[in-house]
Amino acid sequence: VYVTADEAGDVAYVESFRLNAWKRSLDELRERRIVDLETGDVERLVVSWPEEGGVFELVLVRNAEDDWQIEHPIAARADQETVGTLLSNLAYLQASGFVDERTPEVLDALGETAIAFRWTQAGGNPESEVEGESESESAGAGAVRIAGLLDGARLVEGKGGALRRIAAESLDDFARRLTAYRDKTLTRLDPATLERIELAFGIPGSAEAGGLVLMQKEGVWSAEGRDLDPEAVAELAAMLASLRGGDIVAEEMGDAELASLGLAPPAVHVRLNSGAGGAAKGAGDGTDEGGVASVALELGRLD
Repeated sequence: VYVTADEAGDVAYVESFRLNAWKRSLDELRERRIVDLETGDVERLVVSWPEEGGVFELVLVRNAEDDWQIEHPIAARADQETVGTLLSNLAYLQASGFVDERTPEVLDALGETAIAFRWTQAGGNPESEVEGESESESAGAGAVRIAGLLDGARLVEGKGGALRRIAAESLDDFARRLTAYRDKTLTRLDPATLERIELAFGIPGSAEAGGLVLMQKEGVWSAEGRDLDPEAVAELAAMLASLRGGDIVAEEMGDAELASLGLAPPAVHVRLNSGAGGAAKGAGDGTDEGGVASVALELGRLD
């Protein structure tokens, strides 16, 4: 390739591969990051998606302890991992292509909403509308909507009505069920401070009933009169101390339903006793003034 710095300069010969970095299409030069979002600064997040009969709206707020809470449609602690992952996926969402004309096909895709997000960052106005506002009015607030399919990709509408494409499978990165956002933590204890684990099997008083009491002293687990593998018991203790559900099956059940799951009566009773300082935030079904925590679990049949 012949190259000159200006019209009056010398003409040089350059190997063409050295100029490949300059051979860019317009789309390659455009910003592919869809959302301008600092995950640690988000204070309020509204997630909405279509459900039969209307639109479901979920409102999440970050409290003074930096924990996410569900504000609407119920008041409950949110699953911190799920909300954090959603914000991260949103912040790093990348466009696979750009749409500059609103053709009939584009308008059809825009007519569908798969999921939509509105958020407020520190210092922003939670009631502000991003589109059509001045820069100062929309500071700290943002919105994006994942719409329908267009040529095998999902259409995304961002700030100012900008349209981009994303991979269709990217939609799977964003949960669209209330229970996915609810806290499913069953126990939050420090395994190092667990002192005692009581396990009771079967119906008390029956011939099949049995039990096992595990105790930890100076970091070693044992059970009186039984030969146990301390490492295996330590793994069990760690699992029970940080037990997390995969889903919420129901808010409540009747006796017949509980019995069908092996919970009336329970197949296994578990009680965890932790020493002072062992209770994590929100953990346990009882903590005395000395910080000693006790957690009870009832386990049903294996599914």
